[in-house]
Amino acid sequence: MLPVNYVFYQGSIFFRTAAGSELSNAMRNTRVAFEIDDIDEFMQRGWSVLAVGDAELVDDPDLLVELWGDRGPKPWAVGVRTQFVRISPIRLTGRRVLPR
Repeated sequence: MLPVNYVFYQGSIFFRTAAGSELSNAMRNTRVAFEIDDIDEFMQRGWSVLAVGDAELVDDPDLLVELWGDRGPKPWAVGVRTQFVRISPIRLTGRRVLPR
């Protein structure tokens, strides 16, 4: 599991990674799970969403232009991350946690 910055755009999840990295190589046409969580300890509530879907490296030139613009994810991690990955969800599940 690795934390990444992501965007949800046109029905898919997108994130960036380093080209040729282990993560990039693992995302070549494979089924993956992507989890997003939020916890508010003060309010004692939170939520979690799990998306399962097919991952692929983005190579469509028009889509890459859009993702490099304002629509794309902006990584916080140090290093060059030029490879975009798309996850096309086929199943979404979630849970909300509320105070008693």
